[in-house]
Parts: sequence; C-alpha cells; structure tokens
Amino acid sequence: MHWDNNNCGGCGIVCQSGPSWSAWCGYDACNVSCYDSHFGNCDGNSINGCETNLFASDLNNCGACGNVCATPQNSIPVCVVSSCGIYCQPGFASCDGANYTGCEVDTRSDNANCGACGNACPAGSSCVGSVCSGG
Repeated sequence: MHWDNNNCGGCGIVCQSGPSWSAWCGYDACNVSCYDSHFGNCDGNSINGCETNLFASDLNNCGACGNVCATPQNSIPVCVVSSCGIYCQPGFASCDGANYTGCEVDTRSDNANCGACGNACPAGSSCVGSVCSGG
C-alpha cells in the first residue's frame, strides 16, 4: 500500500493524474509532478494537481509557487510573464531604475526631476506641480 497508486495509504484511495500532471503514491500519500513548467501545485493539494498558472498575473505565485511580488514605496506591483515588476503611482517615478526602491521620486516637487526623471529646474526656480517656475 505504501507505493500503490490505487490504494495509497488505504484501500481504494486512488492517486489520479490530470491533463498537466501525474500523481504517484509515495509513503502512503499522493504526490504530484507537473508536466508543464508554466504550472505549479502551489496549494499542495494532489487532488487538483498543478492548479496555478505561474506565467499568469498572480502576484502571490509569480514564476514560482510562493514568489510574492513586493510593493515598494509609491508603486503598484505587477507580474508579467513570470517576472515581478512595478508601475509607478501618478506623480512618482523610479529614476534609479531599481524595482526594489520603488518609485522614489515625487516628480511634482523634485527640483532635479521635475515632471520627469533628469529634468532639472534652472537655478533659482522650483518644481511646482511638475513644472519649473520662478527664477
């Protein structure tokens, strides 16, 4: 019974395979192997098999089971083709290009990045509402 797919852990307990996974009995428990690397058994349930599309926009299973996309400052996390990324909230930008720092610049008031990254206001002026004014 320890290894019998038709009596796994007890009489009549069947390890059933599905369209994208195979189930097998090991030490009285049904286990799952996924055929397609785009899918994973993220809930650990052998009955529904490889239920999670790892290439979908699942922020909690992005590219791998349990890979959670972070939400750094002033950003909106996204999962695109199994990779985490960010979109900036309106009025903010990621001028350093690093996802982990988020959208660290407020382009509405930053004199060095007024309205856009690298758009510095001239000496004597200041950034107000994403526009250099004064001076």
